[in-house]
Amino acid sequence: MTASRKGECRAVFDTLLFVPAMAFAPQEAHVYALLLRKCCKVVVSDQITAQYYSVMNSRGYPGDAIFHEITRLQTMNKLRRSTHNPDDVPGDLAPRKDRHIVAPCLDGTANYIISGDRGLLEKRERIRQQTGARVLDLREAELEFAAKDDCPPDVAGQR
Repeated sequence: MTASRKGECRAVFDTLLFVPAMAFAPQEAHVYALLLRKCCKVVVSDQITAQYYSVMNSRGYPGDAIFHEITRLQTMNKLRRSTHNPDDVPGDLAPRKDRHIVAPCLDGTANYIISGDRGLLEKRERIRQQTGARVLDLREAELEFAAKDDCPPDVAGQR
């Protein structure tokens, strides 16, 4: 990992937080916007994107909004992609249904997971010990990132 990426915030958003953020749920949208304003990168994989899309559609929202947001993030240089196989995530790090969320942490692509999922929150210490990634719920993420500096105006979309 390069020195510039070492200090970079790279976060995976659990589906049940990302989808409401895209649907403008107040708290989820606020925290999502806060992390982007604080120079955080959003980490996705094919499995994560597919789940975002599926859940958006199942809740009656246009799934295409996910692809538009991914494109917007990529254009702003706020997107990081992981290709780590979720099947490589051991059961002691994540329940089967959440392995795709933890997989980007195993290869260092993500260093935060933002989640309200009880299974992931219960395993947060083990995830941190084995991957170095921190698992935060919405309130914890808001408190942690509110204290950080905003991206400089001239590079907000460049970093």
